[in-house]
Amino acid sequence: MKKALCLVMVVFMLCIAGCQSGSQSEREEETGKHGNGIPVLNLEIDPDEFAAVNESGDHSYRAEGASISIDIPEGYSNEFGDSFELSQMMELDYIRGRGHGTWTADKKPYRFKLKNSEDLLGMGSNKHWVLLANRYDTTLLRNRIVAYIGRQMGMPFIPKAVPVDLVVNGEYYGSYVLNEQIRIGKNRIAIDELSPHDVSEPEITGGYLVCLNPSYEEAPENIAVSDRLVRFGFESPQFTEDENGMAEQKAYMMGYLQDIEDSIFAGDGNYADLMDLRSAADYWWIQEFSGNHDAFITSSTYLYKERSGKLYWGPLWDFDLSLGGGLDALDGFEHRNMIWLDQLRANDPEYRRILREMGIARRDNRRNRERWRCDRQVCE
Repeated sequence: MKKALCLVMVVFMLCIAGCQSGSQSEREEETGKHGNGIPVLNLEIDPDEFAAVNESGDHSYRAEGASISIDIPEGYSNEFGDSFELSQMMELDYIRGRGHGTWTADKKPYRFKLKNSEDLLGMGSNKHWVLLANRYDTTLLRNRIVAYIGRQMGMPFIPKAVPVDLVVNGEYYGSYVLNEQIRIGKNRIAIDELSPHDVSEPEITGGYLVCLNPSYEEAPENIAVSDRLVRFGFESPQFTEDENGMAEQKAYMMGYLQDIEDSIFAGDGNYADLMDLRSAADYWWIQEFSGNHDAFITSSTYLYKERSGKLYWGPLWDFDLSLGGGLDALDGFEHRNMIWLDQLRANDPEYRRILREMGIARRDNRRNRERWRCDRQVCE
């Protein structure tokens, strides 16, 4: 696995080597003068408002009255298209900070909401967007590499992302990634969205978006803890006990998650009717292969439940500390634990079969590639 990770990173590092020559300040100066062939996102905002956003440690401050425009280089294309129609100036409902550990860095990530939905650079029309700083990923590539792998595996709802240069009030701020925000909705996680009045079946059965290990600063109404101390955060819907329907929906989803956990540890097999094992296996494999330091331990681990359907693992998010780019060396498997999946791997023959099947497919693909290289070299 270590060799595979090294090979992946070497290939992509070679691809960007030409862009990495010279000092950081020299590259930023040249980018500000001439551009580097990728779109430039221009943010126009009152300087005092932007300073207030950057000083808001809990991201509670939302600056209003800002706008963005995107300059697209001639002949530009990306994996989502080659012809883009954008409003010349797009007003923001707000812009605020985002992230936890990444927010303490000198290059900060942001989240913004447009007043009107826009299809930004072929990623689908929506109001909600994210600007990832990738401050701890010097390649600026790891999130996009893992997203590409996820798409090749057939995982649904992989967030689209496009590299952009961020310019704030005419000042170059660095290379960012314009990213879809993970949320339920058209062009995002396309499942039914709950209204506060959906309190009976089948409506109350979905859709839900939850995460593992939410921040301890999260409102307690949006946190649920299982009997075995697995912490869940409710991303959608957001719960407040005084709204009609919300208490019933929260009780339903908490009960559903607890039923999965109880069934897994009872070993009765009922969990297969409640949770999609293939998506769980896909998610485990990609976390292990990438050596993701944030696997299962941060709120970047997402799960969603369709209406009248099962619980699924995903979408993929937050891989800047993966593929050898973490805080310390990770080698082999089982570098992060999630008690549900650990229990399934230890005791469930069907889940182990799925994992082995996927591993064999990857091994065969590797052998085919090695055989192809051998043929090219005319070796015996």
